[in-house]
Amino acid sequence: MATSQWSSSSAWSPLKLSIFRALWLALLASNIGLWMQNVEPAWLMTSLSSFPLLMALLQAATSLPIFLVGFPAGANVDIHPEDSQKFVQAMDRLTHILHLPV
Repeated sequence: MATSQWSSSSAWSPLKLSIFRALWLALLASNIGLWMQNVEPAWLMTSLSSFPLLMALLQAATSLPIFLVGFPAGANVDIHPEDSQKFVQAMDRLTHILHLPV
């Protein structure tokens, strides 16, 4: 019986694989950038005004696109058949392409 590359029970053993280590480090760098992007507006808002309502509105504005676009899009995909979705997406792309030169 051949020994597997996962025989080690350490949580750090997957990092021995170079491809996994590269992807993990890229994901870590991306997450650090995302955290900085999330902290900066709140930090700026507290330096401009410490009014709690403005802070709450800022945090709500970051999740608003998910509720306004994401949830209806998911429901739309569940309701309509796949063929009509592909047609609508193709027409949407065509509309965007035709508006590029304008």
